[in-house]
Amino acid sequence: EWIEKYEDLPDSTQFSENALWVTMDHRGQGGSEGPRAHVRSYDHFAVDVAAVVKECFGDQPFLIITHSMGGLIAVYGTIKHILHPKALILCSPLFGLLTPMPLVAARLLAKVLATTPLGNLATGSGADRRAAFKGNPLTQSKERFAAMVNGPYKTPTPTFAWIQATFNAIAVISNKKYLKGLKIPVSIVVGEKESVV
Repeated sequence: EWIEKYEDLPDSTQFSENALWVTMDHRGQGGSEGPRAHVRSYDHFAVDVAAVVKECFGDQPFLIITHSMGGLIAVYGTIKHILHPKALILCSPLFGLLTPMPLVAARLLAKVLATTPLGNLATGSGADRRAAFKGNPLTQSKERFAAMVNGPYKTPTPTFAWIQATFNAIAVISNKKYLKGLKIPVSIVVGEKESVV
């Protein structure tokens, strides 16, 4: 998605007025560079976040607040020791994928296609869900929906490589061996009317 969608977040939380907020568009999202919704490994996303954190905070402590794919990146990056936050706050984190076919078949198809030139192609799934407010799964807020519709960017359709990278990242964060090493506070928030997660 894009950072402009969450411009009001710092004003709507109870964090100290002295807190420094840093927001970023992940590569291939919003105003960032790179192919749209494409990545070969979540290591790339996590390294990007680590570089922004280092530039903005140096060695000072920080926490990460995320939404959707950002939640997967934050947990993955922390488990892989690429990111070192003091805490994670995850809003509707992407911890699984809804697939138009059985999950086993989707994983196999993504794995095969990601190793070919077709891995760079958009899957064609996930039509623009901003066409109408009624029945859209992204928000129940008319104000947020209007902000999305009038926003500067469209939500890109993921590539087959992104799908494969996402399956791989989900496998890592679901692995009990890795989860045992996650020793920081983690809050997960999901809205009562959440229909995507």
